[in-house]
Amino acid sequence: MAETGFMAQYWRLKGQYPDTLVLFQCGDFYEAFGEDAEQIARTLDVVLTRRTVGVLKVPMAGFPVGASASYVRRLVDLGHTVALCHQTGAEWDGKRTVEVRAP
Repeated sequence: MAETGFMAQYWRLKGQYPDTLVLFQCGDFYEAFGEDAEQIARTLDVVLTRRTVGVLKVPMAGFPVGASASYVRRLVDLGHTVALCHQTGAEWDGKRTVEVRAP
């Protein structure tokens, strides 16, 4: 899969937590990609969209950081393990890599 710096960070963390729904903070939203995005969209009834990564269209779904408590609670109550990765560096501008703090 073609990887930008941002997506390389995401896939590296997802590889460390394969049985966990990994949500990555992107500004004011937590977003998941690939199979995690598909699972989150089905479970929470949120929109499944796509992010262009190179020539691929990668599934993407998420929710606002400000509403994360209720969304995460629903996921956990349904038996999912959830990892929230928080931005710790500069604002994400959609292009460059930001520093994140993993679980």
